[in-house]
Formats: sequence, structure tokens, C-alpha cells
Amino acid sequence: MYVLLSELKNDLSVQVRLSLPIHRVAAIAVFLSGTPNSAFADTKDLEFVAEHLPETAMDQRFSALPLFGGKSDGQANAWQLGLGLSRTRSGSEQLSGALFSIGVERRLNPVWSVSLFAFFDDLEFRGSPEQRPLAVGFSRDVPLQLPAEALVSGLRGRARDLGGGVLLRRQSDGAWLGRHEWLFGIQWQRLELRDYASRFEILSGADAGVTGLVDYSHDYSHFTPLAGLAWPRQRGAWSWTPHLLAAIPRPVRGVAGRITAPGIDVSGDTDSAGNGKHFGDPFVAAGLVVGYLPWHVTMDIGAVLTQQLLEPRIHKGIDSSWLLSLGVGF
Repeated sequence: MYVLLSELKNDLSVQVRLSLPIHRVAAIAVFLSGTPNSAFADTKDLEFVAEHLPETAMDQRFSALPLFGGKSDGQANAWQLGLGLSRTRSGSEQLSGALFSIGVERRLNPVWSVSLFAFFDDLEFRGSPEQRPLAVGFSRDVPLQLPAEALVSGLRGRARDLGGGVLLRRQSDGAWLGRHEWLFGIQWQRLELRDYASRFEILSGADAGVTGLVDYSHDYSHFTPLAGLAWPRQRGAWSWTPHLLAAIPRPVRGVAGRITAPGIDVSGDTDSAGNGKHFGDPFVAAGLVVGYLPWHVTMDIGAVLTQQLLEPRIHKGIDSSWLLSLGVGF
């Protein structure tokens, strides 16, 4: 009996390969393998992941602001060029690219200084076909029975994150904190999601076989209060600065999207649909910037560790979050 079933399965597989496109073969192979739908019960739906990938990129930007390290003790003014590489992954979905920033700090008096900074990040979405639940929270008017298991082609598009801000620092020598700096500021940020979409084919339920496109392209703008604490230290040619920076993007916005299929063209956002405002999460960046003063070079080794260890717990569905953040002073 087992042999007969194996031969039947092999025959079906051959017929499928001859008559169906490759993406359909991938979907049917999942079911022929004997994997039940319940195996995907914990898989995060496409909209959930489409929201959390760019939100993680926002967190990485907070972690890579050109605000820490890069100057010697007693130096009045300092410029810092920030360079970074970012990669965030969820299943086969990935957002990666380069981060650029520039900042300048000017000392006002022995206690206070002010920093100005600007940034531009250019990131790309990539994905390969995989099975995920398809759910739509940005509208209640989609004439499909959702959520439903679907084969998605993989998210494509670009994310451009640009903005800048101003920050005040106050140096202090508190007894139990030692020498430290308090930081207070505000940042403006605009995250532009372009051609951020994925094709889908519904695999189960009454709408099995329906194909279409779900698009999450949108612009999100925020003013973000910043507050932090840093402990700059220097010994010989080396400097190190442990720091914390809290960021609270405002306003929190609804996740926008559009779904199209034969006879269907629906768009909206989760706020208007009564499903809440979700885009723009508060975040606390923790880092440890280490610098080699003769070369005016810094690296935030703390951000590398905290992004990889903490981000998947902050944004569920994110499998890994890598950030390499370097600074060059001049």
C-alpha cells in the first residue's frame, strides 16, 4: 500500500510539473508532502510582516544616529559622518541597504552643547515565493474570505528614510552615575515606501485560486521626541560611550494598503477601518560606541548586539535584525 501511494504521488508530481507554472508546483508540493494547514497556524500573515519590516528599519535608524563618540575630551566642536549597513529578515522576506548620516556638535559652555543631525537611508525589499496567511486589516470591504492561506511571490519595493533633528546635551557629574550626559531633542522623519507590494494566490477556502496584488506603498511622517543618557569615557587613544536613547514617534498612524484582484480594487488604512493605529512604535536604543581617536573612527558594537538579540522580541515575526554602524569624525 505504501509503495502504491508513493508511485501515485510520484506520478501526480510529474503531471503537475508538466502542466503548471513553477509557483503552483511549489504550493501543491506543500500539500502533497502531507503537511497540514495547521502547520502554518503560527506563521505571521503578510500584512503583519509588511508592517514590522519598515518599523524595524526605523528602530535601526534610532540606533545609528550620529550622536555618540567621535571627539576627544575638551574638544569644542566635532563633525561625524555616519555609515551603516542594515538587514532585517522574516522568513524569505528581507529589507536591507545602506544608512547615511551626518552630525555636528557645538559646545555652548562647559555644561551645555547642541547637536544637529540629518540622515538618509536607502533600503530594498526582497522576497521569494512562500506560503503565508493573507489578511487585510486596512479595509472591511474586501469581498474575500480572509484570512486565508496564500502563496505570495515575495515583497518587492524600496524604503527611503530621511530626516533630521536637534539635540541638547547637559554634562553632569552625579555621584552614583559618575560623569554622564543627559540628552533631549526632537527629530523629524519621513519613511517613503515605494512599489512595496507582493502578488498572491489564495490556496484555501471559498476563494481558492483567486490571484491578485497587495500593495503597502505609503509615506509615513513623524515628529519624534528623543531623550537619553550617555557615559562618555576615554583612556589613551581609545574612547567608549555606553548610552540609552528613547524615541517616541508621533503621531502613530494606521497601516495603509491596497488590494487588487479580478473585480476587486480596495484601499484604506487600519485606523479608518477601525483596526487601530500601529505604525510608529516607541523604542529604546541601547548601544556601546567604541572609538579609536587617532583615526577618528567609531563603531557601535552595542547596537550590533541589541538589534540582533532584542529586535525579534520587540517586533514579533522578525527572524533577524543586523545593523553595522560606523562613524568617521572630522
